[in-house]
Amino acid sequence: MNWRRIFKGPIPAPLGLGLLGAAPILGIMLHYLFLTEKPANQMLSNIPEELIDKPRTLQPFNLLDGRGEPFDLTSLKGNWSYLILGFTHCPDVCPFVLGNLAVVYQKMAKELSRDMIPQVIFLSVDPGRDTPETLRNYVQHFNPAFKAATGNKRAIDKFVDQIGGHYKLGANRGEGEYDVVHSAEIFVIDPSGRVFAKLKPPLEPALAKSAFLSLKAAYEPHSVSSVSDLDKREFKGTS
Repeated sequence: MNWRRIFKGPIPAPLGLGLLGAAPILGIMLHYLFLTEKPANQMLSNIPEELIDKPRTLQPFNLLDGRGEPFDLTSLKGNWSYLILGFTHCPDVCPFVLGNLAVVYQKMAKELSRDMIPQVIFLSVDPGRDTPETLRNYVQHFNPAFKAATGNKRAIDKFVDQIGGHYKLGANRGEGEYDVVHSAEIFVIDPSGRVFAKLKPPLEPALAKSAFLSLKAAYEPHSVSSVSDLDKREFKGTS
């Protein structure tokens, strides 16, 4: 996989350095993810790691988008969203998952109308280093349609707690260098503003559309409080 085919332009410096350091591992992962053909019943992912029995209804929150404009509950309602946590200095997991979602998004765009495709949102949990502008430039290297969000620590903590995620900032090693540990799941938010499912990356591009349509079929706005009866075989591409 050529990362420059995923990125629309030069790779940002922090990301480029991270990819160089993680190149051997990423090379193996990308080979198996994008270059190895597998029968549908052997594909690893695109299967919800957890279907939320009682979807989490999000309460009002106040964040900022990649342009410094308000990003709140209205930014999610009316759309399906794939949301991930991360930070732009992430050396491996964040670029890998965003790269995977870029391929998935591209694949779905060929098969579904744009208004049916989930919006992809990258929420930075590192406001000390990630400004809205930095975030916007970062996510748009993967796909111009991808969105970014951040906020102050209190607002981020409140939102992350609501979706059932987690993150932790490590000790400062000097000159603004520190590690960030965070959830790696893809949080699926339905058009009612509820966390409806969690996906375990990487997603298999060939099954992305069918799994998403299965999620949509299980969704009944404002009436469904449980998806425990959903036949999970739908997500495995098997009969």
